Amino acid sequence: MKNLLTYFAFIAAVLFTACSSDSELLVLEPADGYDGTRAVIPQVVFDDMSRSSLVMASNGMKFSWENGDQIAVYAVPTDKTSFKVPEKSPLKVLTYLDGTAVDYDGSMIGDFGMDGKKLVLNTEGTSNYVAWSPYLEADSEDPDYAALMARRPPEVGYLNIPVTYDGQRQTANAKLGYYVTTSKDSLAVYQESEAAASKHLGKFDYLYSAAKQYDSGYTRFDFNHLQATVRFFIQIPDADTPQVFDSLMVFNAFDGNSLYRFTTKGSFNLSTMEFTPSKQPNMITLLLGPDKNTGLDLVDHREKITVDNEEVDNPDYGKYHSDYLHPTRKKYMLVAYLQVAPVDLTPADVVEPTLYLCGHVGTGADKVAKYYKASLTKKKLQAGKAYQWSADLDEEDPIILETISVQQWEKETGYNNGDKGKGTQDW
Repeated sequence: MKNLLTYFAFIAAVLFTACSSDSELLVLEPADGYDGTRAVIPQVVFDDMSRSSLVMASNGMKFSWENGDQIAVYAVPTDKTSFKVPEKSPLKVLTYLDGTAVDYDGSMIGDFGMDGKKLVLNTEGTSNYVAWSPYLEADSEDPDYAALMARRPPEVGYLNIPVTYDGQRQTANAKLGYYVTTSKDSLAVYQESEAAASKHLGKFDYLYSAAKQYDSGYTRFDFNHLQATVRFFIQIPDADTPQVFDSLMVFNAFDGNSLYRFTTKGSFNLSTMEFTPSKQPNMITLLLGPDKNTGLDLVDHREKITVDNEEVDNPDYGKYHSDYLHPTRKKYMLVAYLQVAPVDLTPADVVEPTLYLCGHVGTGADKVAKYYKASLTKKKLQAGKAYQWSADLDEEDPIILETISVQQWEKETGYNNGDKGKGTQDW
């Protein structure tokens, strides 16, 4: 699955080591006689940021191809083709071949083919093609198998590609405790943790493209991102009561024009390159932790640690893990990532959206839910751009949350999160 790589100005000298080890910096233009198929992921550029925000010291984020990635390719019929209409265009699945290159503009280029070999696209009656990513593979034992299969492009026809932003789940937190700019080794650990925290984004990074064809038999798909990427930099609340976090939610109270509502489901037409929403709730949700029963556990469970080759009691046992304690702010931090369909929340009649964080302490009969909230700035989220969504205009400051009751959360959201804003049974 495409992996999100974040880049930092402090380590500009080793900038591209964040890519896979076989990546290289190249300008790839089709050479005479070159054939095969390549797919290009554009860089996601930070918007609304006149200066570098904390830890996001460069102006962009990158998704890179990974082993096993596949793209869906369809031939666009012409009058002379045998399949005649878009609805009958057969799907061809191409697989990523080892070796990602970085183009001059920072985009990531990958070769795609079949059976480990490059492929020249050559369908009778046409020289035009369209492509879509991701093409999701899943084992039948995968707990998300049904959801992944429901999002796969159809075997025939490219006019109705399924899209959903429901089900995003983050399983790791960025280790802000290693954000030490004077230590290359420490910063490398932090950078790796950011990649782990954002890894889930690849499954929801929908890409679309029409082909550029060359006489040599070279096909290039310059993909476009369908959505915006959002990052939340949060000061963990109630630090004296370490807890497990279950979900992060952004609520938009506006109840009128659908242009101002979130979109979590729809379909994409690869002929017109248009997205048609089918589900537009007031709330978008990021699930936290490996599964719904576990949550994102940031507590230090080590009763013993080794100091100077001697095993001793861990003074932080039962507290938040020091990995998440920012070295200069001396506060525990949570970093969250979410893919969001484009939406404009800046009009005057739209109120500030609200960020909610849901956690819990205890287990079983002793489990107690905890809720927190903060107002966010009004944003215009555009496709192909990234945002650090903050509580004020200074993105360098973390979001500070206030404690609220479950009853207050229920009252403020009004249980608005269904197809037409009703129902929370799927949260």
